[in-house]
Amino acid sequence: MKDYKNILMLADNIELFLRRNDPINTVSIKDVVAKSINKSNSWFDKFGDLTSRLNTHMYPLEKINENYNIKKYFDNPEFVKIVIDDTGLSNIGEIKNIKGKDYEIINRFIGNSFSVIFVLKSTDGETISHEFYD
Repeated sequence: MKDYKNILMLADNIELFLRRNDPINTVSIKDVVAKSINKSNSWFDKFGDLTSRLNTHMYPLEKINENYNIKKYFDNPEFVKIVIDDTGLSNIGEIKNIKGKDYEIINRFIGNSFSVIFVLKSTDGETISHEFYD
């Protein structure tokens, strides 16, 4: 994960989202993320390749949230897509078999503790949620 371009691209996408959805907000998210990478550089250099893509997205998200309250967007489908689409996690519409029963992912959002919460619905109408930490 020594390639920080992916994280900075995520920061750019979050900043673009915020500028579209909160016009008063003129912050530079990329600056916040760059500073957090610099402060954590030794951690990233030592362990970055060992951590998941989800963790490399959630860490900067936590740092952004420390500076600007962005939790109000954690259930916004566009925001969630920006943050987790290229992490390898399942997408809306995918079918998962849980204990022999098929469920379709009908929603996903970011939890308050920076987890990913999936909402799934079975063919018989049962709805369940699953919180995923990495």
